[in-house]
Amino acid sequence: MRLFYLSHELERLGERLNVLKANQVVIPHYFDISRNEKGFFDSNCSDLHQISISNLKLADRQILRRVNRVISEKAKMFQWTVIDSVPKLFRHGGICSTSSLIRSTSNSIQLQGDTLGAFHPIEAAHKSIADFVWKKLDFKKLLRFQL
Repeated sequence: MRLFYLSHELERLGERLNVLKANQVVIPHYFDISRNEKGFFDSNCSDLHQISISNLKLADRQILRRVNRVISEKAKMFQWTVIDSVPKLFRHGGICSTSSLIRSTSNSIQLQGDTLGAFHPIEAAHKSIADFVWKKLDFKKLLRFQL
């Protein structure tokens, strides 16, 4: 049901952006938080210790891949630009990785006093994602929009 809702909401977004005559929309694929520095599923850290490896694999197959498929389908429907390299960035940088690109709950508490920042990319990961977006921008389209 949630995937249907995601699909519906992306269609609503696409329709609104069409009304606004957006020249270019860039949308990233979602990333996996569950892989360690070797690229293996890993729940051997405080943030994932209650989740089994088999459930992490199931979430990858049944949720993450489907979410990214829906994003790709809607991007094709509305002619959006997909950043499909985002999941590759996190393939060795999940929350249990020694070189994690994901904010842990304890780090979120340290930085902002609550856990609301947990499970989001750290600053370096955001910069890498911004670089991916930058490379995909069609500046001719953007310049036409400003004229």
